[in-house]
Amino acid sequence: MSIIREAWEETLKLNKPLVNLRAANIQESVKTNQVINESAEADELSKAFSNFVTAAVNLDKAWDKYKRNNPEGAALINGYPFDQSFDELLVDILAWEEENLMVEDLNEARFDYSKEQEFTSKSTAHGNGVANKGQGRVPALFKNIKEWRKGTVNFDYGCGEATTQAQIANFLADKGVDYIGFDKYNQSVEEQNASLDKLDEIGGYTDTATCANVLNVVKEKDIRVNEIIANIYGVLKNGGTAYFDVYIGSGAGAGSGQGRATGGDKYQTFMKLEDYAEEIGEVFGQDNVKVVGNRYIKATK
Repeated sequence: MSIIREAWEETLKLNKPLVNLRAANIQESVKTNQVINESAEADELSKAFSNFVTAAVNLDKAWDKYKRNNPEGAALINGYPFDQSFDELLVDILAWEEENLMVEDLNEARFDYSKEQEFTSKSTAHGNGVANKGQGRVPALFKNIKEWRKGTVNFDYGCGEATTQAQIANFLADKGVDYIGFDKYNQSVEEQNASLDKLDEIGGYTDTATCANVLNVVKEKDIRVNEIIANIYGVLKNGGTAYFDVYIGSGAGAGSGQGRATGGDKYQTFMKLEDYAEEIGEVFGQDNVKVVGNRYIKATK
């Protein structure tokens, strides 16, 4: 197999969603690129291809952000004729991204959870509370969802510690759903990497995503919207569905929006369900978000 063909196969493997969208352009670019050619030295070719893949991945993430932030412009780009070269398309979108969204480090852009929270709220996770005696439990959100489909994969953001993860995984396995759990504070770095590796192994995207009682314990709106919700949006397949539930409080303060520390590392926002839905809509688009039975929020990519 020629080096060019190997490069193309690797591009297919690493960037399947992008390739599905722009296959003809990418293939033409690989064939005609003056740096990547049969006569190039192996090390030069390897470096050139590495740069090409990096650019392709950056295009993939930029395209998702472009669609989210500039739907009218995205509609125009989506209608580009294939006689526009891939290189020109790449320059157009990356230039827009650089002007409108700071270009992020490649390793952080795909799934960035680096923002520091004032309150980790680690001890509020399912299974960590005194009432649960460390035994964990399946959050109500999973039982309220009636749309689980056999053969799908669910990504659970803020899954809690290992006991809870195992119980959720077993609950979904009975419905034929595979499970990937990720938690910023209740998993070790090794566990986080294992979860993200599993995500990569299935192509980087899942059919559904869940976020149970996470948004309500994060004080900073920037982290709720631009880290948690954005990451969930990023792992979903096009047409995929995310489900969120939150604790709004009880008594007179429920839904008041008067957030406060609740002891130790814990915080509660006490916002209304509709307020969270609006924040989710900032990423998914307001028309793609709805409150279901005053119990949880459903968002479609």
